[in-house]
Amino acid sequence: MRSSSPVLVLASAAAIFVLLLSAPTTGATRVKTNSAAAAAVEAKRDRAQRHATASVHRKRDTLETALVEVLATLAHHDHGRGAPLEKSELKKVRGRAADLERKLRDKPYLLSNADTEAIHRRARGASAKAFAASQPAGHYEKLLTKAHADIVSHEKGRKKLSPAELGRLHEKKKGYEFKLRQIHGHGDKEIHELHRRGNRKSAADYKEL
Repeated sequence: MRSSSPVLVLASAAAIFVLLLSAPTTGATRVKTNSAAAAAVEAKRDRAQRHATASVHRKRDTLETALVEVLATLAHHDHGRGAPLEKSELKKVRGRAADLERKLRDKPYLLSNADTEAIHRRARGASAKAFAASQPAGHYEKLLTKAHADIVSHEKGRKKLSPAELGRLHEKKKGYEFKLRQIHGHGDKEIHELHRRGNRKSAADYKEL
């Protein structure tokens, strides 16, 4: 039997070598393609999730802002700030507040009791701040002067206050100072001058007794 041509042997060996090289390369390419497709699907899913979460947050913020405004209106009415609401209007506003709160407690927002109480505090603060801004600085200057005078009179034995009354006076005084500083732009100099007025008022009131 005749032996194979050296050229044919070399050609066959080269073909086998090429097949051996191409087989793993094709498999690796397939793996890379599958990995890239999976990564693209995962990235798309992540973007959709982020978009949905952001949408929920925006809607929640909108509902919370609306609830704060409605509750601030109720706080204005309850504390006698400005004109009182008509009976029918008051019923409508309370219904609106209850509806907004119910929506926020349901899915997907699921507001907790602590979250709800924080919104109520924001509303009370917004009502108080709006009312304070509508009052002239002189209104709170007089109130601060009187509160400081009463505290000084108690400290100097000119007036007897119970611990509860004294505590309330200190809280009121802090509140008046806060409004004058934050809303009307008073600094330490103006506040100290009001304290001095309170000292003089305490002494004058005592002399008149």
